[in-house]
Amino acid sequence: MLEDDFLENWQKWLEEQGWTHEEGEEFRDPALDILGIGVKKIRLSRIPLFGRGLAVVAICRHPFDLSSDSGGLKQWTDRLAKAVNGRFPPWKEKRPGAILLIAVQLTPEPIKDADEERLKSVLGHWTGTRVVPAALVRINLGQSAMSSILAEGLPRDLPEIGRLLDGWSAKFQRFVPMWNDSELG
Repeated sequence: MLEDDFLENWQKWLEEQGWTHEEGEEFRDPALDILGIGVKKIRLSRIPLFGRGLAVVAICRHPFDLSSDSGGLKQWTDRLAKAVNGRFPPWKEKRPGAILLIAVQLTPEPIKDADEERLKSVLGHWTGTRVVPAALVRINLGQSAMSSILAEGLPRDLPEIGRLLDGWSAKFQRFVPMWNDSELG
């Protein structure tokens, strides 16, 4: 699958699910190439003032200066969180306090068995912003493979994220189910 076809299919999915599509952005220092962003307002709590949230699906290219180990993936998540935090500041248009980030990385590197463990270590990583990584996905379009991890306890407003990952898993040969601490014991 070509990158343009992948992005076109993703944009159709956003429209079908009622998400808003925004154009990507390229940052030179530190390197980060965001190809597109999907945005949806969500409710995180029953208390209206504190319950406003934003879900963001950001699709990026693998930064050329970062490795695919846990440290490199944490740096990528930090860069992406800062970019998303800057794009949706809390003081602009009554933006919500928390942002749930679904981070998707298109990578030329082969997807391997160890990717799940690396993604798992990044999922609980604090980014230093109000952006919380809720799902992480690595896709190699040439290999037609993916690895992903989905956080437990996503708001009820986001069942479509599971459907998105399920749809991609049908096309990309792999799917890593939701991680659950009770399954590790």
